Amino acid sequence: MAKQIGPHPLAGPIGNTSFYDHPDDGPLARQKSSLDKARVLRDPHFEYTLYNAAEFRRAVAGATALRFAWRQVLKTAADRKLSGRMNSLFLKMVKSDTSSRWGERCLQNGQAGLAEGFEFNKTSKLANVLSLSCASHIDAATGNMYTKIPSFIPGQVLEAAEGATYFNIISVAASLDFVNKTPARYIKETGLIAIDRPTVPALRLEHAVATKAGEFLFLALGVVFYTLPENLPEGLLSKNKRRQLGNGDVPVPYTGTLAIVQTAVAG
Repeated sequence: MAKQIGPHPLAGPIGNTSFYDHPDDGPLARQKSSLDKARVLRDPHFEYTLYNAAEFRRAVAGATALRFAWRQVLKTAADRKLSGRMNSLFLKMVKSDTSSRWGERCLQNGQAGLAEGFEFNKTSKLANVLSLSCASHIDAATGNMYTKIPSFIPGQVLEAAEGATYFNIISVAASLDFVNKTPARYIKETGLIAIDRPTVPALRLEHAVATKAGEFLFLALGVVFYTLPENLPEGLLSKNKRRQLGNGDVPVPYTGTLAIVQTAVAG
């Protein structure tokens, strides 16, 4: 893919080349393909392409369902390229289906465990932010899930974000029916904890998740940082986002981390 580095930004097509602005990579250019949908659908040379496209659609649908389930948390705990990274992860899960033919492989027959350790914010990984050994568990038969966090001293194990005065440890769970694309979400939080608090007692964040056999179960743990709007670090948020947060005297969430710590398939 060509990348524009000159001083004259462009947008839109010129001949067979389209210019556009990527939120992370800046101005880019790409050429239009000579292929059209009708040819791809009827030409036997594209049979394998259609197989791959069908499996990719299933992967994207699954990734979208999980992002939708956790959308509130991901407002402050996701990087800009999360969608693409999740699509790649869920495509691996589709391809792990060994009981179906190529082109028919699906998420519900794949390996849920491939999602364990996935970071929703690649620039702020959970293990780097919270240096603790936490115990997580999912009971696939009942849907009960929990994460146990030992007592800790924030100043010793927490890598606070710039400007943060409070943090909130959050646990999110989901059960996903990939056939009907119906996510169920669950959220538990500790509430605001001062960054300079001497000691935080042991915590247990627990969920009672309603499940059906075959559903994928996900459990994630994260940390969200808060500060007063007037103390938000410059350049961290867009002007539009800063306006949305306002100028009040209540701490607001502005960045965080989230990672999948446990998965299972409901029995």
